[in-house]
Amino acid sequence: MSERTTAILAAAALLLAASCMNSAALGAEAMLVPAGSAVIVRLDRPARQVIVGNPAVADVTVQSPRLLTVFGKAVSATTLTVLGDGGRIVLEAPIVVGPGSDASLGVIYASGKGVPNGGQHLAVECAAASCVAVR
Repeated sequence: MSERTTAILAAAALLLAASCMNSAALGAEAMLVPAGSAVIVRLDRPARQVIVGNPAVADVTVQSPRLLTVFGKAVSATTLTVLGDGGRIVLEAPIVVGPGSDASLGVIYASGKGVPNGGQHLAVECAAASCVAVR
């Protein structure tokens, strides 16, 4: 295995570990949404208010009080909070928007004071024998 492939796999493992830690803290699994695609979310209780942490990354449409559609807009990560009656939390979960291709891997990383909120993003397209950074 090449050093580049090893580095990409290590970065992917870090992203997965960070996603798992965030989801445990928020009480829900991370939603993985490809950029340019949508994911249906079914709720146990009716939604009264929907909040997206960074609307430039993902958008949500309320189809019915118990059915949402999450749209991936830009490769990055954000959060989704759904409030029900009396402001009670119905759902609080991270959203990870990845590249639109099944052959892509998105890595979000942060380090140092100069990194903007949400970290930096690297998208990598992989074929059978090689990977190339595309963003």
